[in-house]
Amino acid sequence: MTAASKKVNELASEVASSTKEIAIGIDQVSKAVRQMDQVTQANAASAEENSAVGEEMSAQAQALADLVRQLEGMIRNVPVRTLKN
Repeated sequence: MTAASKKVNELASEVASSTKEIAIGIDQVSKAVRQMDQVTQANAASAEENSAVGEEMSAQAQALADLVRQLEGMIRNVPVRTLKN
């Protein structure tokens, strides 16, 4: 085998090794992107759920405030009575 032929074989081997490393790197990046996508989707679902819960809590707080105002109105309009046992 000539020196040039050996050099070509060495270079081809290096290219093959580099190509394998690049393929492994691309696979790792693909896995990381899939994981980030899953986390993003989970975060979006959680944010949507939190928003719905926040809206429900706000509605319940408003309903409670309305009830308190009604109760205050009832208390003000009720004549004072003496309790007898």
